[in-house]
Amino acid sequence: MRRLVSLALVFAALACGDDDTTAPTQASVAGTWSLQTVNGSPLPFTIATTPAKLEILSYVVNVSANGTWTSSQQVRTTFGGSVTTNTNTDGGTYTLSGNNVAITSNTAGSTVQAGVIAGNTLTLSQSGFIFVFTKQ
Repeated sequence: MRRLVSLALVFAALACGDDDTTAPTQASVAGTWSLQTVNGSPLPFTIATTPAKLEILSYVVNVSANGTWTSSQQVRTTFGGSVTTNTNTDGGTYTLSGNNVAITSNTAGSTVQAGVIAGNTLTLSQSGFIFVFTKQ
């Protein structure tokens, strides 16, 4: 579940662009993007409650103009009264086509994911969750 959430969040972040009416470029999406909300709620956001409670505390994606990205996601897990906080990292490549973005993770077994750019934010629906990132 963590890999799916992590990958979906990266896809959302990379799909953000500028506020003008022209299609974004790799130069315009380059920068640092932070997760703002999941399903309209601010962070921390609870992704799962059973068998363990899994919360997203933060998620930051650094996008380069050369078509690559890296990410860092902080997740808190509560299981059997024990609480742990982990930082998950990932990276990969992306391509733009008009307002669409295709994102690939370096994680083994990952598939290409798609998103749609809408100004400086992107709403991505993945596995029943809606993720919104903004450029910092």
